[in-house]
Amino acid sequence: RVMARAKPRPVVIDGDVVRLPAGDQWALVDLADLAIVEGVCWFVGKHGYVVRNIRRDDGTWGQIRLHCLVMESKDIDHKDRDPLNCRRSNLRPANMAEQVRNRTKRADSSSPYKGVRRNGRSRSWYAQVVCDRKRHYLGSFRTAEEAARAYDEAARRLHGEFAATNVDLGLLPEDLSK
Repeated sequence: RVMARAKPRPVVIDGDVVRLPAGDQWALVDLADLAIVEGVCWFVGKHGYVVRNIRRDDGTWGQIRLHCLVMESKDIDHKDRDPLNCRRSNLRPANMAEQVRNRTKRADSSSPYKGVRRNGRSRSWYAQVVCDRKRHYLGSFRTAEEAARAYDEAARRLHGEFAATNVDLGLLPEDLSK
């Protein structure tokens, strides 16, 4: 029995931005990249990235990520942490350590903030940031918000442009007193 191949939905062009169908969602690419991405079925894979299936030279099947195809590299980071936004202005070269620095807060965290944990014994909060596999303890704080601000300051200093701070993630309001 022959199964019909799904026909890709048409792209939507808005100026220099292309909305590319990816399953039931839409990915963004630049108009200049339309020729290399159109005409195939893209979908959102199990890790949240836009992917398509490819047959390797050895006959096995694999996947290629849209942002890797656009940038012709595997070491790519989404500046805004949105895996559907594959416009070149949102993509940058990044090694694995830099990509990890740009991640959001862990879902299984006991704290509402990135880099902050509760000390169960003293009921205080402490902050830490990891850089180059080294854990930097930032101190113990009376409130989670104080610890989060300490994390943000250290993350900006240690991670530079790859820092994903609590303010950037919308977990903490901007401190306007600075």
